[in-house]
Amino acid sequence: MKATNVLTPVAVAIALLRQGGILDPHQYLNHKSLAMERILRVLNEKKYLSVTLFKNLEDIVPTTSLQRQRAGRSQRASLLRTFCDRVLLAWYKRHPTSEPVPTSAVLVALSVEDRLARVHTRGRPLVSDEQANQAIAQMGKYLRSENYVGGIAAGLESLERSIDKNAAWIRFLQRMIDWDVKGWLCSLIVAWCSVKIYRLCRYSMAHM
Repeated sequence: MKATNVLTPVAVAIALLRQGGILDPHQYLNHKSLAMERILRVLNEKKYLSVTLFKNLEDIVPTTSLQRQRAGRSQRASLLRTFCDRVLLAWYKRHPTSEPVPTSAVLVALSVEDRLARVHTRGRPLVSDEQANQAIAQMGKYLRSENYVGGIAAGLESLERSIDKNAAWIRFLQRMIDWDVKGWLCSLIVAWCSVKIYRLCRYSMAHM
């Protein structure tokens, strides 16, 4: 892309909101595949998830800037991270007022020719860094053979499993926190009685 056609974070955020969470300007995704159906299912069920694919960083960073910086892989990864953060910030600001604004957002970004993938979060964390890296690893198995739709589907489903698992754990912890003093006292009494009964049974069996 020429510098005049560079995608801005605001433009990407608006496109994601209007297009159901997918921005694929170079049409890397096969829209008539089972993997695409898996992608659409996850995005439909988890509205805070989005996916965008770029040909390379020249889609989002002016060529003159890349040449001036002579960006290596780490610098390119940093540029992608910064861009993703700005996209999600714009996504929050332009979220339709007719819908409840999610407390969290997750963006899966892929720069194909740079061989860079990122899972970026904003707001209340939904996945850990380790879980994000696991999703990227799942994607890599497909991306190496240029199966982009399969890679994105695998990555999203990995994130979906992690998010659901984390949510279940948080619900359990919340129940423990919400349990009143009487509940905790009763549980301690039950535990104490159980220990006493167990010791009594062992003593009785030993002297029979």
